[in-house]
Amino acid sequence: MTKIYIAGPMTGLPEFNYPAFNAAAAELRALGHEVFNPAENRVPACGSWAGYMRQALAQLLQCEAIYLLPGWIRSKGARLESRVATDLGLVRMFSPAEAERMARLAAAIAEAQAQGSRVAVVEGSPVFFSCEGDHEARCKSSNTQQCDECEGFGTVNDSQDDCPSCGGDGWIYTSDAGDAP
Repeated sequence: MTKIYIAGPMTGLPEFNYPAFNAAAAELRALGHEVFNPAENRVPACGSWAGYMRQALAQLLQCEAIYLLPGWIRSKGARLESRVATDLGLVRMFSPAEAERMARLAAAIAEAQAQGSRVAVVEGSPVFFSCEGDHEARCKSSNTQQCDECEGFGTVNDSQDDCPSCGGDGWIYTSDAGDAP
């Protein structure tokens, strides 16, 4: 029996997205897995986002896999959970809808790379991605920035201060001459 943690967006969604979490938990449990569902957690004494995340991370550390719901990439908490899971070598699992979205994204990126571009258009939105190779190769173009939230790279103009991939404001550095920081 595999221990699986469910991660996904909650904040700002109707019913905190609990129906999606609960449906995924029921499906995984029916397959015989032990599931850690943050939608089932008690309200922490402090009632804060940090309190919820402390509970969530404690559960995640007990698991062998993380199951990522659609929209996880736009969730600060789910991105943190995903990063911890990846760093710890947990298996990453995706809902069927998220797996389909990622397949479309991979195809669009492959097509853009074949054309020599670092910008793919997926479902009408531009997606910035890093080039293959070492850090220096990713930063050859001017005005390249890396986001510490999604770890994506993007070329931005002076009027843009949010990551074009995830919408976050976690730029690590700017490389005006292509130099590594």
